[in-house]
Amino acid sequence: MQRISYYVIDITRQAFSLLSVSKWFGVERMMAYAPRH
Repeated sequence: MQRISYYVIDITRQAFSLLSVSKWFGVERMMAYAPRH
């Protein structure tokens, strides 16, 4: 049982890190393509 819970925690951690990275890249892309004022 303990091993399964650790596995789930690892998967959620990876998913959250991937989500934050994709969000950061999205913001960077928006900043890059934003019209210069």
